[in-house]
Amino acid sequence: MKADGKRGRIAVLEEWRGKQVGNAIMAELFAAAREQRLPECYLDSQVSALGFYKKLGFIEEGEEFMDAGIPHLRMRLKLGNA
Repeated sequence: MKADGKRGRIAVLEEWRGKQVGNAIMAELFAAAREQRLPECYLDSQVSALGFYKKLGFIEEGEEFMDAGIPHLRMRLKLGNA
């Protein structure tokens, strides 16, 4: 986890998808970011995964770009640090 709030690649094995594993991973990442008192998290999502991150509250930002031959879009989520 980077100190600037960027989250790297997140992957869930196909047989575990749809079982809230991705949500659990992201919840732990959010908790760690809040412990660090980060104001936000951001990531570069594969376009095919935008819906997953939108459900978590991430907002699309900027233009679509290619990474490793796959279309991506930057997404950002403001964190509450109460």
